[in-house]
Amino acid sequence: MTKVDRLLHLAHGPFACTLDPQMGGALHNLTYAGRHFLRSAWRPVSAAETACFAMLPFCNRVSGEVRMNDKAWPIAPNFGTPPAPCHGDGWQSVWKIDEYSIHSAQLSLASRHPPFAYNASQTLNLSDEGLRMELSIRNEAEEVMPFGLGFHPYFPDPDMATLKFTAHRIWLEGPDRLPTEPVSVPPELDHASGGPISPHWRNNSYDDWAGLVQIDWSDGRRLSMQADAILSFLHVYRPPGQRFFCLEPQTHVSGAMGWAHGAMHGIAQLAPGATLQAAITLSPSLP
Repeated sequence: MTKVDRLLHLAHGPFACTLDPQMGGALHNLTYAGRHFLRSAWRPVSAAETACFAMLPFCNRVSGEVRMNDKAWPIAPNFGTPPAPCHGDGWQSVWKIDEYSIHSAQLSLASRHPPFAYNASQTLNLSDEGLRMELSIRNEAEEVMPFGLGFHPYFPDPDMATLKFTAHRIWLEGPDRLPTEPVSVPPELDHASGGPISPHWRNNSYDDWAGLVQIDWSDGRRLSMQADAILSFLHVYRPPGQRFFCLEPQTHVSGAMGWAHGAMHGIAQLAPGATLQAAITLSPSLP
């Protein structure tokens, strides 16, 4: 299979997207009436250059080991500067195509990278509402293990965009790019009434958000993202000078996989055979 024909192309009415099972099951694009609503990937060399990928068995960075109560497991760095364990291994794995039609696809992954052992599935479906993405993960280890999952969409044109969502708290970022403590959302980072995204460095998890975010671009594009309640954290990432920003619904605060008390901040402790699942819906529109 060549680089071109390995892609899965989905379409429904004015909606279309392209999926890459061999590159972490990532999306290359999402369009409505021919307009792009996610960053469009052009010959990406990794899922980090795509439009959206799944994060599992944890989200964002970890300090260097996975912890749960009085247990700890070492985990190798896989991304970033300086390198750190980041986003789990699902986004760097080849996914198997289980089902594929003109408007939907189901992928699966069996991962056995210590300390985790899990089976996962992704289902993507285009309908009149837009794109629904479902993600599930099942613990295949012989002991209780910590798990998390989330979605990592990249949105285009940050200087043209305004965001609207509500959240109760925001986690401050330390020099190691890991969260330090939650505080009340300050006015300059509060998007409850809508407003532009800061042009400065943003790398923060919002806590207990409402599960709905609306993005409006100055050229008339609008996108609503609806997330399941279990995705109770929204991570906002914007590196200065780049032509994208990220709004990442996830089950736990970034960094919590490395905390002994991570279950207090969204980490799921799954018994053998137990499953964690969540979904988001992206609904683009034009005037």
